Amino acid sequence: MKKIFCLIFIFLFCFTITACENGNELKTVSFSDVTSAGSENYAFRIDFAKDDRVDDKYYDIQIKADGNKKIQIGKEYEDKKEVSLSSDWKSLTTLMLEIPNTETFTIGREAVSIVYIFTTSERVVITLRAVVGGIEDNAFGTGKIITSPEVCSNEFVMKI
Repeated sequence: MKKIFCLIFIFLFCFTITACENGNELKTVSFSDVTSAGSENYAFRIDFAKDDRVDDKYYDIQIKADGNKKIQIGKEYEDKKEVSLSSDWKSLTTLMLEIPNTETFTIGREAVSIVYIFTTSERVVITLRAVVGGIEDNAFGTGKIITSPEVCSNEFVMKI
């Protein structure tokens, strides 16, 4: 009888651990398509949830396309900049720099919603995700890089 209770306890314990395996994932960023109907400008909004686990960490948005593509992108109410995308993840923060290697990232406790607007003359599939991590000086000593990045959103896909 004791063996049966022990086996049941072990089974329930293992089931609980497996069921809670993804329970602590960081999902503090969400994306949404905010493109107006009939518009030539495409837009997406990035929303940051408040979470004590990321208050002292830094966010970066990563972007990739379905091949080598060029788009014009900018934050809402700012000028757009032409950027080249590929099938590799690239930092949107780095792509939007006016002066190379001068990255500054948003700290978790100060993150607010951001809207990016972009245009393109070709068909493209854009995938976005957010990462969060520590920060340190880049190799040039002129900006920052995210260290030990952890994905903190689901991948968001826009087909244009």
